[in-house]
Amino acid sequence: MKKIHIYSDKSACISALVQAFLSVLLCILFTYIVLRLTGFEEFIGKDGKEEIINGIRYDVVLCIGAVVSAFVPIILLRYNKIKYLFLFLLSSVMFYVIILFLVVLFLIGGSFDFINYATTSFPVGAGMGTMIAIIINTIENRKE
Repeated sequence: MKKIHIYSDKSACISALVQAFLSVLLCILFTYIVLRLTGFEEFIGKDGKEEIINGIRYDVVLCIGAVVSAFVPIILLRYNKIKYLFLFLLSSVMFYVIILFLVVLFLIGGSFDFINYATTSFPVGAGMGTMIAIIINTIENRKE
């Protein structure tokens, strides 16, 4: 993937939209893969408790989801001014919430696992990835 350089307000908003869309798409794919591995049994049962399914622990799945979601900002977040970073972060969160709401409302329905991954694991991973991307960006900008 090509690095997206954020150099204007418009490019910050477009990059934020791309990141939000990719994050939600990746969360859907991650949920599907986990469901396939567990024989389409959800971790969060009707009683609201977490389970171990097919030897796969729920907390391990959450950690893997966070690591997977961290790659999106690491790959996409490149900027040249700090004001564009703040615009990107605010827009990204806003777009993520809107897209996630629409996906849950119209596509996913009642998958508690998807809702849990999308509201806990993936935002934490995106936050970690953003911090790593800021460090990488700072190092790259100092080299220039």
